[in-house]
Amino acid sequence: MSEIWVNESPISLVAGAEPTYTIVFDGATSVSVTSATQEIYKNGAGSDLSSTLCTGSLATNTVDTVTLKKLQSLVGGNTYVVVVKCTVNGVVEVRKLNIEVQKAKELQ
Repeated sequence: MSEIWVNESPISLVAGAEPTYTIVFDGATSVSVTSATQEIYKNGAGSDLSSTLCTGSLATNTVDTVTLKKLQSLVGGNTYVVVVKCTVNGVVEVRKLNIEVQKAKELQ
């Protein structure tokens, strides 16, 4: 479980989308969200914006996954880094997800 970036990174979205993602920890026999956190940073800088850009709570419904908080109000033309910390097999693991948000009118 040494990968930092989620396999699907980077993910491209259009501004206005409100996705929820699930991270699978291959080989895990237990995932706990009791003390888990989810942070989000705009353009790789500044402070954690999760209080305004995330809603809901972290959850787990199988032994090897964690479902992230729903993302909201992401602005086109920006890149966001989501950082998730949770306990996997008794050890704190950190994963990152890179999300590139396009404006609706952009061609690519």
